Amino acid sequence: MDSKEHRRHRWCSRRCVIISVAVILGIALLLLILGLTVFRPRHTVTTINSVHLGALRVGLDVPHLSVDLNVTLDLDITATNPNRASFRYDTGNAELFYHGGLVGEAVIPPGRVGAEGSVRTNVSLTVMADRLISDATLYKDVISGSVPFSTNRI
Repeated sequence: MDSKEHRRHRWCSRRCVIISVAVILGIALLLLILGLTVFRPRHTVTTINSVHLGALRVGLDVPHLSVDLNVTLDLDITATNPNRASFRYDTGNAELFYHGGLVGEAVIPPGRVGAEGSVRTNVSLTVMADRLISDATLYKDVISGSVPFSTNRI
């Protein structure tokens, strides 16, 4: 009788271990599937709603015999978060490039974007127009109807 109870106890222990391992594997598989489909991180979509001329500053740099021309553009931007999780972001800087040369800078204020939500913010972009105008390909790009800018967030 004692060995029969011992075999029965061993069988119950094995069955508990097998069931536990199966449940853990099932949960891991479920989390993997959800992570690759529903909770897959997607890029935030940024839309510029409006652009207004904020300021125009012209200066003369006598030692270098050049003219400094800066234009400040006030941008109304909407950032849409397609993810199922919200996120916060700190103050950042954005840079505007034209053919690899830095032509503008902006300070991005801190904020929070809710899950599958969007947030509107105002950003002032300072364009160093003297650098932009000094590029020989600008005129050709304007005539073609396409001026290729690229951005980088630091």
